Amino acid sequence: MREGPELSDAFAGFDAALKNTTQLVEKAASSNYQLRHRNYRNIYLRHRRTLLKTFLSLRDALGPTETIVQKIEGFLRPVFKIDTDTEDKKAALDSLGPILPKLKKLVERRTGTDLILLDSKPYEAFKQILARVERAKKHIMIVDAYVDETIFQLYLERVSAKVLIRVLTKNISLKFKQITAKFRRQHRRIEIRSSPQVHDRYLVVDDRVWLIGQSLKDAGNKPLAIVELRDAIGAIKFVQSIWNRAEAA
Repeated sequence: MREGPELSDAFAGFDAALKNTTQLVEKAASSNYQLRHRNYRNIYLRHRRTLLKTFLSLRDALGPTETIVQKIEGFLRPVFKIDTDTEDKKAALDSLGPILPKLKKLVERRTGTDLILLDSKPYEAFKQILARVERAKKHIMIVDAYVDETIFQLYLERVSAKVLIRVLTKNISLKFKQITAKFRRQHRRIEIRSSPQVHDRYLVVDDRVWLIGQSLKDAGNKPLAIVELRDAIGAIKFVQSIWNRAEAA
């Protein structure tokens, strides 16, 4: 199993080959042609070789025992067989469609993404952090010793009321408490806790975790790094352990 650039490249190659093959199959199906016949055979064989090569590369990168890899392999069997009817190939590719977003998410989780802002770019930093916050479907946790009430207007205003928001910080000002109370009346699902153990800054969004080089209120004022942690499970357990011992506001 390989991660990082090799996995990203393997996924990109497979995705491109799959799209090209799908376009060919759809064109043949709309013309009522069989891909095993002379008009399409040579073109199909080229696409088939590329698709098979890129799939094997992806399978090696993710691991052959990965469940989603096995599912994809099953759907691709009729596509790889030259004698399979075009309509059957098209049906197999159509069935594969819903799996692709899950595959993309798995690859993103395995590879992680590091964003490094070498210059002072506070607005770019804000956009990058907000984009991650807005991905939340279930929960968000902000771990930041120096967070303040600006997080509500900057990052949390558009978060769905279905999402549980947790903020773990070191000191909670009176103004922060007041704004939290107002926000809670509308959003409801927000919890604030304080702990002297808070030092590094983490952003937890569902099952993904980023380490942020500066406090959210100052992000981008100086050169900044936003680094996604590959061991998200371990990071979540770590911040959850601090949360469990922290004092509720």
